Amino acid sequence: MFSNAIVGGVMEDIDASPGDPLFYIHHGFIDRLWWKWQSENLNGRLYQLGGPSAQGGTEELTLDYVLTTYGIRPNVTVKEVMDIQGGVLCYKYDY
Repeated sequence: MFSNAIVGGVMEDIDASPGDPLFYIHHGFIDRLWWKWQSENLNGRLYQLGGPSAQGGTEELTLDYVLTTYGIRPNVTVKEVMDIQGGVLCYKYDY
């Protein structure tokens, strides 16, 4: 991921980056920025997305794209997790 490369160090390695505690702070902040952007026009932006389903991929990402959790929990679609205050995620930012 481009943003991980900017951070540098272990974060540049897609396989090892989750081993860096900064990974979770970094991705939590990216999630917060996404929510702030959505919140500025919730009706128009809550389910807005586009682009490839994988870095360098050709398959277009859609709201019906299934996020595989490899048995950790039931799989979900992108649409089910676009609303952080919805049924699947159910959290909010206080700041």
